[in-house]
Amino acid sequence: MNVMVKSSLIEHWRARKAQVIAWYYKGKVGGGFAYCPYRLKAGPRQIKAPMWNCAVVVENEMMYHTAEACGPSALLRPEGLAIHSTMQADPAGWQITTKDKAIQQLPI
Repeated sequence: MNVMVKSSLIEHWRARKAQVIAWYYKGKVGGGFAYCPYRLKAGPRQIKAPMWNCAVVVENEMMYHTAEACGPSALLRPEGLAIHSTMQADPAGWQITTKDKAIQQLPI
């Protein structure tokens, strides 16, 4: 699909749609958004954190982009994290669970 879009061969039939990416991150470690609005020719641009109640409207199928990891590096890969781990709201913030076992609490 990505190759088809980038080739422009199906441009006439492409359904244009916009997506909104929103941030609620008050931290200062990572958490930005890097993107290339003019393909790779002009190089990447970046929206840096902290960002609270901010959003960007994009067409992700046509733009190279990535979200940066956020928070202290010691919290990025908790022990027990797996492909089937889940994340849910918790009264104190967020909780990551693997096989019904809480493996990490993340404060708001």
